[in-house]
Amino acid sequence: MSVAYNPQTKQFHLRAGKASYVMQLFRSGYLAHVYWGKAVRDVRGARAFPRLDRAFSPNPAPSDRTFSLDTLPQEYPATAATS
Repeated sequence: MSVAYNPQTKQFHLRAGKASYVMQLFRSGYLAHVYWGKAVRDVRGARAFPRLDRAFSPNPAPSDRTFSLDTLPQEYPATAATS
């Protein structure tokens, strides 16, 4: 088993035998699920999550209504920190 981190894409890639598990840090540290399945060498590019106006969803940054924790496949869902 191995774990690799790519600082450019902010991805963690866990490899175990015939399986791969990939997580990625988004925005200010939200850990999102990217891939799980057959072993892969690399996951190219960031997974494209829908960027739509989500006026009635909780948004960590009130000024950006296109990013919502409701639609991000989080590895560890938690409430957004407010400042």
